[in-house]
Amino acid sequence: EHTKAILQHLTAADEATQKKRLQLGAARKPLPQDGPLVALQAELERTRQPLPPDPLLVRYERAAALSDKQLAQPRLTVVQDLAWALMNSPAFLFNH
Repeated sequence: EHTKAILQHLTAADEATQKKRLQLGAARKPLPQDGPLVALQAELERTRQPLPPDPLLVRYERAAALSDKQLAQPRLTVVQDLAWALMNSPAFLFNH
């Protein structure tokens, strides 16, 4: 116990030991992150995100789905075309 106490006292009083302990503490601190590396990692994460769907492509896909649905019902298509032709005729437009 006496040896341990004497050793602690000597290391506490020794300036060289104190400097080495400070250097050791500084060496154990984590290094700061590199700014450009952090920016590149953020850019890499951004590029890994999926692209949003193109609005024009979504619109065309919806139109194609509606066309397929309409082709499945040919009688309804004929009735709709006939109704549009009658509503857009000059006589109908004049009277209504």
